[in-house]
Order: sequence, then C-alpha cells, then structure tokens
Amino acid sequence: MGNMAARVSSKEKRQRRIVHNDQSAESYADLGAVRLPYSRRTARPRETWKEGLYPVEVQEGPDDSTVRVHYIGWDKKYDENKRKTDIVSHPLPCSGILNQLAIQIKEQLTGGHKTDSSITVRIEIHNNTDIQDVEWFLALGTVYKRYKDRTVYIINSRNSLCPALGESWDYRVVNSNCDNYYVKTETVRFYVRNKRPLVDLILFPDHTEDHFLSRGKVLTFSFVRCPGNKEIVPELIGGNML
Repeated sequence: MGNMAARVSSKEKRQRRIVHNDQSAESYADLGAVRLPYSRRTARPRETWKEGLYPVEVQEGPDDSTVRVHYIGWDKKYDENKRKTDIVSHPLPCSGILNQLAIQIKEQLTGGHKTDSSITVRIEIHNNTDIQDVEWFLALGTVYKRYKDRTVYIINSRNSLCPALGESWDYRVVNSNCDNYYVKTETVRFYVRNKRPLVDLILFPDHTEDHFLSRGKVLTFSFVRCPGNKEIVPELIGGNML
C-alpha cells in the first residue's frame, strides 16, 4: 500500500504559507489566527508551492479521467479536481532511506535523558531511488534558508512529515507510565548537501597532484529532543505542534 501524491507544476502559484510579525498560518483554515496588514501598500511575505509532489487524499472525481484531491493539512474548501495522470503512488517508508531516517529518529528518543538535547541524524544517499525519495521528502517541508551549498527546510506542523515517516514519527513512549521523549516541532531542520570530497595525492616521478574523490550526498535531519510525561499524551495524540 502506498501514499498518494499530486504533481504540482511550477505554474501553479497557490499560496502555501503566510508569515507576518513572526506569526504563521500553515493552512488556509488557520488564517483567522494571523493578523495580516490591511494596507495595500504593505507587502505580505509569502511562499508559493514549488514544482513537485504533495501528499493528498484521493476521492472519486466528476468523470473517468479526473479525481478529486484533498491536500493533507489544508482546509477542504481548497480541494480541487486533478487529472488521474497527475496522481502517483509513493511507497510508505517500509524500506529505503526514509525508513532509515524514521528508525534513527526513534533511536534518539530514548530514556536516560532528563533535559532537552540537540540531536543531528545523518544518512548517506546512495542511489537514484534514494535521491527520488529525498526529493519527495524535501517537498513536504517549507524553505527556511538558502545557502550556497544547501537549502534548509522546516515544518509548520507535525503532520507535514507523517506521509513519509509515519503517524508517530516524532515521539516515543518508553514505559507503562507514559513517560516519553518527543521532537520539538519548531526546532526541526533538514537539508541535503554534498559530502566533503576525499583528497588524495597522485604520485608522479617529479611531483604530486591533488585528486578529489566525490563521496556523494548526505541527508541531515536535526531537532531538539524533549522529555515528557503522561500530561503531554493528549498533545502527542492530537496536537499539530509539540
């Protein structure tokens, strides 16, 4: 069984997130909680959807060639019709690089740590399948900062990464008393960058020359781990942020 995702072209400029005065709306349904400027002269910072795949729920459409899609995390009034050819099935993280990431995050949510801790997980990207999975994974995030060698992504809701990492990707209950460890949502950062090349020296009779060996790419995922108890369980189950 797989997750469904819709292709979004670069021509579609549907607004994905609105930020103003450090307030953000992660979906159109949340815009009422964000005080936006009323003056038409005031620029409203915005980020538009880039070309790629976005997780959706698929329903029966008006005809045989069209389906109705709901963008996960968005208000249903923004559902739209899509051609069936725009819908693809993306495998759940039962294997591959996303499964490795999910497991390593869980491994870091472990007992013995009573204070908040900064955690960084790095996973090497080995083949084209990994690259495709990572590109789909990055599309679930929102651009935070762009550097020369990488683009850093954040999330505005725990649910953003559920299609790739599973429903309970960001917490782990460690005993029957519901003591737990969880990922603080606003601290999540992830990006892909090239690993530093391995420098080798080639020997010649009268000199040496540097030879740089590529070591591929790596997916880096960082967050702050926090300890919790049974009082936070309702948030673990139903909260958008932790």
